[in-house]
Amino acid sequence: MRHRLTFMVPFAYGVGGIPRTVFTVANECAARGHEVELVTISRSRPTPYFELHPSIRATAVFDLFDAEDPERSVKRPRRDPGADPVQRKADRTKSTLSAAAHPAFSALVDQRLEEILGRQRSGVVITTRPELAVAATRWTGPGVGVIHQEHLSITARSGAMREEMRALVAPDAEHRLGAFLTLTDAELDKWRKVLEPTDTILDVVANPTPFDVGAPAPLTEPVVVAAGRLEHQKGFDMLIEAWLPLATSHPEWRLDIYGEGRLESELQRRIDELNIGERVRLRGLTTEMERVLSDSSIYAMSSRFEGLPMILLEAMSLGVPPVSFDCPEGPRQLIDDDRNGRLVPLADTAALGTALADLMDDRALRLRLGSQAQGTASGYAVGPVVDRWEELFEAVTPRRRWWQRR
Repeated sequence: MRHRLTFMVPFAYGVGGIPRTVFTVANECAARGHEVELVTISRSRPTPYFELHPSIRATAVFDLFDAEDPERSVKRPRRDPGADPVQRKADRTKSTLSAAAHPAFSALVDQRLEEILGRQRSGVVITTRPELAVAATRWTGPGVGVIHQEHLSITARSGAMREEMRALVAPDAEHRLGAFLTLTDAELDKWRKVLEPTDTILDVVANPTPFDVGAPAPLTEPVVVAAGRLEHQKGFDMLIEAWLPLATSHPEWRLDIYGEGRLESELQRRIDELNIGERVRLRGLTTEMERVLSDSSIYAMSSRFEGLPMILLEAMSLGVPPVSFDCPEGPRQLIDDDRNGRLVPLADTAALGTALADLMDDRALRLRLGSQAQGTASGYAVGPVVDRWEELFEAVTPRRRWWQRR
């Protein structure tokens, strides 16, 4: 059965794992004949970084570019002295969607989401942040099913936000989620303790890999790659510390870190202080990650916490062996230590450096781990993942809910 699907992503026009995986699923759904819409809070450019199926309609609360001159940025009302005073005030007023709402949300965002979602009278809405789950259950019509998928570790959710999610699945909730999904089994176990008892579907649906699992990378280039937002969560400060002895012991190797974020200047300053600028480079954003990974020999993950990291899955799809901290929860879902990669204790920079050195010294080891990594990645192909999504679309359609058939 074909469905009207609305995927809600706060920052769909950025570069990151959440837009990447949502676009992969949404594109496959559109290719299968579903009517798909993408809703995002803001877009700073007319086209997203990742390819979007031509049939998918994109709707933004704010366009932060000039329609006539896309290269020129436009301020949100809260930052625009020339904006309508009522809108400016509303955009400076706290959102009602969560006591711990992300700063991107505001009363004005609430108003506009209510307008967008209020037009929904059928189909399924898929959300990717708790605030969006609250909005979808609050403002869509009774003929709409809502699925929320948590993309971050429960570690990143405050106590208040956990209670808000619990309220959305309570058996007596006025507006209830049809399904609550996590990316890993370990995360689901943790959320069950918060959410049960409930009649809402609680399940795991992993991210699919956007890359075909085909010819593996040759793993001959002396390059280690890491990628992600330059923020505290990603732990690039620890990765740089782990690399310090390697810069001396393996001078032919280079660490390339891709991404942008608030910590860029701080990380660059630390690289300069350690005098390893020729061995560690901050490369900024790239839209050619498949090529970047294919031209590398190891993928390094230093995150303090993760969901199911898309970039890790992408590297494994290409046969690039990963070395990762055993952070909660995603890496251990993908990596079986010394079979398809290396998993070291969280925040143990010495162990991270040692594991990287082991792979840097031994191409045969890289090839063995990379081959097994590809085998793991093949289990995350987009087809079977979207098959599961389609089962859930049917399950949460209101006419099929068992409590509405009584």
